[in-house]
Amino acid sequence: MKTRARISEMLSDHTIDYADDGHQGISKISLNQYDLIITDQHMPNLSGIEMLEYFDGKGSKTPIIMCTTECDPNLKSRGSSAGVNYWIIKPFNILGFYNLITDIFRDRALY
Repeated sequence: MKTRARISEMLSDHTIDYADDGHQGISKISLNQYDLIITDQHMPNLSGIEMLEYFDGKGSKTPIIMCTTECDPNLKSRGSSAGVNYWIIKPFNILGFYNLITDIFRDRALY
């Protein structure tokens, strides 16, 4: 099962929005307010980090999870500068991922 499908199933009791590439992600983030952003480094047209750098947070306190196969410390540092709060290496343990999201929502009183 693909990562997107696994996450969707796990969060089925929440409203979920999708972006098929980094450009669409920028549009959606600019037009909507989200409780959590989950992105991938390897998206078409713009990487997850490029998308977030373009968006530049604009004062948002929205937590951001980066799901990726990349573990380069320089890339992680760049992601952190772009607003990434959590860097998750794929493949990941779905239960651990669910627990992370539950903790984020609990900290923000959303769960």
